[in-house]
Amino acid sequence: MNHAIKFGSGIGVVGLLAVVAALTFGISGPGQSEATPANPDQKASHDLSVLEPVQPSDLRGFGEEADFRIGLTIDRFGEDSNTVVDSLAQVNAADGSRITIYGVDQAVCFYKEMGAGTCGNDESLLDEGLFVSSPTGCSGWEILGLAPDRVTKITTTDPEGVSKSWPVSSNVYLAKVGHDDVDVQGFDESGQKLVDFPVDISWMDKGMTGCSPVQ
Repeated sequence: MNHAIKFGSGIGVVGLLAVVAALTFGISGPGQSEATPANPDQKASHDLSVLEPVQPSDLRGFGEEADFRIGLTIDRFGEDSNTVVDSLAQVNAADGSRITIYGVDQAVCFYKEMGAGTCGNDESLLDEGLFVSSPTGCSGWEILGLAPDRVTKITTTDPEGVSKSWPVSSNVYLAKVGHDDVDVQGFDESGQKLVDFPVDISWMDKGMTGCSPVQ
């Protein structure tokens, strides 16, 4: 699955080291792998209408964190000096958090302000999901992800068959689940299923948040 390059906030020395390490080596667990680097010979075709074309000079207006993270992404994916961010958008998730989304050649990346982020290729967005997950307290997880155009809602279904729906706004969804193994499906306004992929975050250690580790 192509959603495992996760990186924390890039402000401060500790944050800087964390971001450099994550973008250089990747962070993965069972069922997850490093994102596929961009292919500079292919033209970007991101299926996200929220993205707007940008020029390198435009990036200066998106803030220090965006400038820092995007610079590291280009270093990660870029094979030559011609690799640039071709599109970008900043939107709010359902909880009000600021989300920055951007495209680099065939890669699509996003991150939560002062929080986690990930990159993947265009195929991962459609076929495997492009998301980050984090523990919420001792009994749940938050899934923040991107949905391709025409997807208006996401449903999560746990192993017990319980389903919940979550809205998609500006290609972004935020779901809160009580299990570390759920199925995610995306639907358009007519109810047609457009995306379908499993989310396995059982590798995440709840002990990191002061809770007992997941059994």
